[in-house]
Amino acid sequence: MAAAGLLHGRRATVHWYELDAFAEAFLEVDVVADSYVVDRDRQSAGSATSAMSLALDLIRDRAGDALAHDVSTLFVYDTADARRAESGALSPRLGRAVRYMLKYIEEPVTLREVSQHAGVSLRSLDRMFHRELGVSAGQYYRRLRLIQSRSLALETSMPTHEIATRTGFSSAATLARAFKIQFGSTISEIRRRTRPDSGSI
Repeated sequence: MAAAGLLHGRRATVHWYELDAFAEAFLEVDVVADSYVVDRDRQSAGSATSAMSLALDLIRDRAGDALAHDVSTLFVYDTADARRAESGALSPRLGRAVRYMLKYIEEPVTLREVSQHAGVSLRSLDRMFHRELGVSAGQYYRRLRLIQSRSLALETSMPTHEIATRTGFSSAATLARAFKIQFGSTISEIRRRTRPDSGSI
């Protein structure tokens, strides 16, 4: 949009990593380090998470909190964690740890490997997660895998045993137990709610 002149004289943002370069390249744009920016009929977001925040706020403004909540639940969007993760809010080492976990969803690595990648001790890794995200490193990693399993359940017709394989669980039964604890519903139940004709898979 900036290259096309559509942001001339407007406030806008991009991912924090590109912020300085963007500001230097487009002097006519009022670049700010916000999560997202709405300037009249122009909208910009600094990350995929920021884009979701923007979308939810637009829904909330136009259709109310109830619909915004329903949409956020559908996408398993954790507002509190997401906002902390934006614009460099996570410490650099914790950010490296989270990105490493995301890279190894299907074949989970050990927490020791995660800590080594982040350049901290195993104990320090756990302290960082507790301090910044409110859960242990192991709990967070498991939640990432369960969120991915829910996405696969909603977006595909994969059987549960295949979803388990794709998200690093040893069996369909192991995934089913963890899924029920995390989301309060089984995979079949959420599929029936969102896709009434899907049947029990």
